[in-house]
Amino acid sequence: MINIGKQDAKKFVLQGIGRGIRIEPHKGERKRLAQNHIDKNVLLETLFVFATDKNAVKAIIETVENEKNTEEQEISLFENTSKPFDLLIPIYKDEETRGKIAKFNIAKESLEIFKNFIASFDTNTLLIKTGIAKTDLEFLLDGIENDSLFQIKNENMFSDMDLLLQRLVSHISVKNKVVSGIKEVSDEIIHFKHIKVVNFSDEEISSFKQKVQKVKDFTPIDKKEIALKFAHGEIDEAEFNKQVNASSEESFKDLKIKKIAEHYYLPLIYSDKEKIEYIKHIIEVESEVKFIKNLEKHIKENKPDCNWMFSKIDQNLDSFHIPYFYKKENIYRKFFPDFIFWTKKDENYKIVFVDPKGTSNADYQNKVDEFEKLFLENGQAKIFTYKNFKITFDLKLVAVDVNSVSDKYEKYWLGNNDFNFLK
Repeated sequence: MINIGKQDAKKFVLQGIGRGIRIEPHKGERKRLAQNHIDKNVLLETLFVFATDKNAVKAIIETVENEKNTEEQEISLFENTSKPFDLLIPIYKDEETRGKIAKFNIAKESLEIFKNFIASFDTNTLLIKTGIAKTDLEFLLDGIENDSLFQIKNENMFSDMDLLLQRLVSHISVKNKVVSGIKEVSDEIIHFKHIKVVNFSDEEISSFKQKVQKVKDFTPIDKKEIALKFAHGEIDEAEFNKQVNASSEESFKDLKIKKIAEHYYLPLIYSDKEKIEYIKHIIEVESEVKFIKNLEKHIKENKPDCNWMFSKIDQNLDSFHIPYFYKKENIYRKFFPDFIFWTKKDENYKIVFVDPKGTSNADYQNKVDEFEKLFLENGQAKIFTYKNFKITFDLKLVAVDVNSVSDKYEKYWLGNNDFNFLK
């Protein structure tokens, strides 16, 4: 990390240190271990931060000290108990046999050097060096010899041949993911239970909780009917005032607290101000906020011709994802769509993953390609079954200018106000 601690780069101090201490306790799971994890305290780890500038060191120390004085309190929102149907997600598993392997990107010069490097060892030495089975080594050597494993990308230079060998061993060892079944959502979406507020006074916490509860409890009413009930003594003054003053929306600082009846948890909270520091795990990214506002407008003007629900996905706390191969770095990653929608009409059930980041997300091609491998067959949606449901999957990405998208991926893109998948 270069220049952290200087000017605008101060904001990267905690991010850099946080990532430095964020180990990968289990392969593919880049999250801290739980406090009560049996292996959490087995090893002592030290993070060294080297700086070349005295003032930068001072800024780092000040930032860390400020963080020590930060007081966080966790607040849980409420799971929506009025779901009109089962909310389902796919289950993934590794293929039992090695399927088609993604091409490994490498510069032509690096590949030539690597071939000479491999040729300098006999088979037995390579077996010991790599620690893989003989059949896997034969597959690797065959791929190296006939270039079937590689795709030439001259920006992917490698100078450490031992490291490159280990990368290739890992590459051929990863099996493709397939959908093995369907299950109901249980603990895959949990971020709403861990809303964190920072340095709130007791009064602020109380006010925030009251507004959250008020919006959560909101039920549309007929004010004339409520007035008649009060006049006839069927409800007292306190209940009358509570129902008349009920609201599906409240404001708190920069936050909007809203009840959208079809959301997985209640209430939904977003901010028009991006990257606010006093609350965590709400909707604050500009593209996501804009999507929610457009969705609200759409459902007010157009009643969807189906039962539907949706939820925000938080990539830091939620575990639901779509696995995909990131070609630029030759590794498998997890794609966390920003939203998941469930729609049902009779026995026809569709799960739609929606990501409104726009065409600025240059990696979308890899994600779409992997989605097609998982959920399409011969260009048509695979049909999965659960109970009496016939389930299909779709992926939608939101673009400001759909015309900027290539023809191959055009069907996956929506304009800002296009919610045709809600039908």
